Amino acid sequence: MLRTRALYVALALCLSVIGVSSGWQPAAALSLGTTSTPGGASEQPSVSSPQQGERERNLQTLDDARNAIVRGEYSQASLQLTTVISASQDLRAPALLLRSVAQYLLGDEVMAEIDLLAATAIIPDFEALRSRTTSEGRPDSATPFALPSDFLLWAESQRNTARDRARRADATATTDISLDDLFPGRDLTEVTSHFTMDVEVVRIPAIVQGLGDRFIAGLMAAQFRVIEEDGLPQPIAHLIPESEPSSIGILVDASASMREMEAEVRSSIRDLVMSLRPEDEAFVIQFGDSAEFLTSFTRNVDEISTAMGNYRLQEGRALYDAVALGLIQMRSAFFDKKALIVISDGDDYGSQTAESDIRRAAQDEGIAIHAIVLTKGVERWRPTGENPVFGERQQAGGQVSDAAGAGAERDNSFFLQELVHNTGGLVALRPEASDRYGGLPDWLRQTCGSLSDYINNQYLILYEPPDPPPRGEWRRLRLVIDVKFERIRSRPGYVR
Repeated sequence: MLRTRALYVALALCLSVIGVSSGWQPAAALSLGTTSTPGGASEQPSVSSPQQGERERNLQTLDDARNAIVRGEYSQASLQLTTVISASQDLRAPALLLRSVAQYLLGDEVMAEIDLLAATAIIPDFEALRSRTTSEGRPDSATPFALPSDFLLWAESQRNTARDRARRADATATTDISLDDLFPGRDLTEVTSHFTMDVEVVRIPAIVQGLGDRFIAGLMAAQFRVIEEDGLPQPIAHLIPESEPSSIGILVDASASMREMEAEVRSSIRDLVMSLRPEDEAFVIQFGDSAEFLTSFTRNVDEISTAMGNYRLQEGRALYDAVALGLIQMRSAFFDKKALIVISDGDDYGSQTAESDIRRAAQDEGIAIHAIVLTKGVERWRPTGENPVFGERQQAGGQVSDAAGAGAERDNSFFLQELVHNTGGLVALRPEASDRYGGLPDWLRQTCGSLSDYINNQYLILYEPPDPPPRGEWRRLRLVIDVKFERIRSRPGYVR
């Protein structure tokens, strides 16, 4: 199982090195990893309170939520449970199952299913999970709490469906896939793992932060609106909550230029998978002369560490092929929340896949792509507002070129930064003087911790455009929410 996120003490001192490709540099790095509720209150351990005291408070909140469900106050219970889910890894599974009950009783079976599957991903033994959910923290003198019988019948049906889907995912999650599958002519309305929309939808990964860059958790679909161009705010179809597990793809550069950083890269990938949630799944692709899988989806950190033993440096840098394989593999992901993380020190050399195809596929799939750029002194790319699929793009040094064909070598990271920006991801550019961050190993460790924090706190918005643009047309969009916030990070637009 992937282990819980490691606590990187030095992370608070140096997160100004990581940002979105539009130029973000977080000033309040000390707040990274704390979570705010929609009302603005943050879950912070008291200096004077022992860790046991915090656990007791979370147990009390868990029991308060049970009592709220008994009283029929399902929305209140859901909010209370969101606090526990954000604050306690130990109580996360029972809190998720209880929130599933609350969502089911509210009539929202989609959100109930998401929480149910997240809970059973942590504790697969449903009877053990049920026992903890009904009894943990419940005073002996209190009235026994039981899960509703109709919920249990529904949950069994959903778990059977999930097992069938997992078997299908295992059957399709083969590493023997072809780059020709990038545009398979599939139904573009099938955009989630849990359910199929019968209209075209746009996937919008989003992060919401409050004062001090604290993540805001527990937002509901009704609190989000999408504004296209300068139009009116539009409601969203569904919201996949930040508490749902994620499917992660790690794409690691295996070109010869990585030789001096090979040990650090191996270590950083282990740090990255250890910092994810225990229920998350991940795969690893290396790209040198070609792109190849080191491991398919797994939740076992030791399996990924063992697979990195096959990491071998080569001459090429087939970055585009790696992104293409990553996007294709994500179609067999078990979870709705998905992210690709690229670790590289240069641009593509030797891919079969054209740059223009990667641009288009990234827009179609709607998956956040993040990047850790290991080249020193890379200039930061700035968005131009042009069509990210078919338009010209500005190159370093003032050159302008169109979407390049396969095999074109470049001496800048602008394409990767642009791809990250247009998918709503984050990019970390290696600083010139990494020694002030504790050297390259510490900088990588801190950066990986930061990325996992963002992925773990990311919402997925499913938006149905009321008036979709013509095929191939780029349309700007932005998100608005009805709570106080400092920053929303999301993709800046989409192409139909």
